[in-house]
Amino acid sequence: MIPDFEANCSDWRIRISLREILEVHLTLSAINQKMRPNHVVWLTKGENGKRLWIIRDRSILSWVTADGESTDPAFALPIPELFLDQLMEMIAGGDGIDLFCNEVEGTIVARSDNGSYLSIDHPQNVEFRRQDLPYLGNPHRDESTPAIATVGMLDIVQFAKFLFKFPSGVDWPPNDVMPFVAVALDKDTLAWTMDWRRQDSCRFTGSVPASTVGAITATFYPYQLAAVLLTKDRDGDARIFIDGENAEYAYFVGDDWGIRILLDAEYLARWNHKVVRELKNVGVEVDNWKSQQIPSFMTFTLNQSDPCYVSLHESDDLSVTVRLTAILSDDVPESLAVYGEINKLNDALVGARVSLRDDEVRLVVEFPAEGITNMAAHLLTFTKALAWCKDIHTFLPLFAE
Repeated sequence: MIPDFEANCSDWRIRISLREILEVHLTLSAINQKMRPNHVVWLTKGENGKRLWIIRDRSILSWVTADGESTDPAFALPIPELFLDQLMEMIAGGDGIDLFCNEVEGTIVARSDNGSYLSIDHPQNVEFRRQDLPYLGNPHRDESTPAIATVGMLDIVQFAKFLFKFPSGVDWPPNDVMPFVAVALDKDTLAWTMDWRRQDSCRFTGSVPASTVGAITATFYPYQLAAVLLTKDRDGDARIFIDGENAEYAYFVGDDWGIRILLDAEYLARWNHKVVRELKNVGVEVDNWKSQQIPSFMTFTLNQSDPCYVSLHESDDLSVTVRLTAILSDDVPESLAVYGEINKLNDALVGARVSLRDDEVRLVVEFPAEGITNMAAHLLTFTKALAWCKDIHTFLPLFAE
C-alpha cells in the first residue's frame, strides 16, 4: 500500500531552503560527527520572527537563524538528527523542501521540489527546556561587568584553527581529558593559551586584534566550538560575550548564527568525577549540584553529621589537591588564645589540621589527587580527626567578644 503523505497534514508548513538546511547540517556534523539516534534539533520561531534552529550537546549549544514565514509554527518542533542527515540527501537538486506533520499518524513529513517524500515518527518524551534557549542569564550576577569583544571572522578562523594544532607524538592515557583553552578579552585583544605540559609538550599562546569592552579570562573545552566556527563564512565580524567573572557561558555570535559554550576548568573535568566515584566506593554519596558547570567543591555527610565538603585545588605547577573539610565552629574571633587552642589540637592530630579562616574553625585533610584510590584511608583519617575535635565548642565560648 502506497502511503498518502499529504493526508491529515498540519495547518502549517515550513519551507526550508538548501542553504538553511546546509548550515544546520554543517553545524550538527561539527558538534557530533555521528548522528545520534535519540537526539533532536529544535526548530522554532525567535522573538524577532526569525526562524531558529537549535543544536545542543552537553557543553555546547549552537543556533542558526533564517528568515521565517507567516506559516511557521510558534511552538518548538523536535526534528531527529538522523532525519536531518537524510534531508541533506533529499534536497539535492532542488531549491528546498517543505516540512509538515501528519497529525493522525504522528509523523514529520518532508516533501522535495521533485515530489519525493520522506517521513519519520515524531519524537516521543522530548521537551523543550530552559537549557535549550540560546541566551541564559547569569544566575550568580554580582558587581562584575560583562566583557564583550568584536573580532573579524578571518581572525576568528585563525583562532579556531589554532585550537586544532596538536603537538606531534602526544600519548593519550586512557580516559584522559584533552587540554582546555584559556581565553582573555582585554586591551582590544582576543588572546588564548593551550597548555600541553601534561602531555610533555609546551604552552602555546596567540592573539588577534579585537574591539573590547571590559576585561575577563575564562577556560572551556574548545574543540566542538572550533569545529563549528570553521563552518562559518569568513566575511564580517563575530561578537564574543561573557557575562562577568561568575558567568556559566561564553557566547560567540555572528549575523545569523551563534554558539553558547559552557565555561569549565580542565582540572575539574579531569578529577571531579573520579573523586565522586571513589567516595561512592567507600559508601559516601555527594549531594547533587544544580549548575551545568563542574563544581570545585561538593557537600556530603558522615553519620548524620553537619555537612562536610570535598574540594579540588590546582597549583601553578598543574598539580591538583583533594581537600576534605568540616566546619567545626563559626563566628570565632581571631585571638592569640584561639590560635593557642588550635595549635594544641594540631599537635594531637595525625594527617589532619585545624585552622581559623574567615571566622570559621575548619578541620582539613589534604592529599594529592592521584591518591584518591586510597580514599578509604583518607576518609578514616578525616573521621578520626572529627571525633577528636568533637568537643571543640566547649572552649570557644571563652573567646567570644
